[in-house]
Amino acid sequence: MKIYLFIILVTFSLGAISSDLDTKVLRCESGAISGQVKVWKYNNQDVFEIYTNGYKRKYKIKSINLHNIFAYENTKRGMYNVHININEMIVSVSTPLVNYADFKCSKAN
Repeated sequence: MKIYLFIILVTFSLGAISSDLDTKVLRCESGAISGQVKVWKYNNQDVFEIYTNGYKRKYKIKSINLHNIFAYENTKRGMYNVHININEMIVSVSTPLVNYADFKCSKAN
């Protein structure tokens, strides 16, 4: 009996851990570079901005709820901030040099 209870607890624990790190993917048209498509990957801990040339930037989640994700990266050049509006499928980016929004986002697998 104890073994069954242990197996059930382990199974539920692993399910909870995997759902917390469930990665979602958005494909968006870049608001900074016309005609470029970018990929945004995010889970409950990090946001990744991936360019077509393979360059990747990692942001740390500041706050997250059902409708919005706020993330940041503090670099030598200054603070990079990202706001993902999940409902409107828009990603707003603010950098030390420019602010822009990636648009026409769609969920990808």
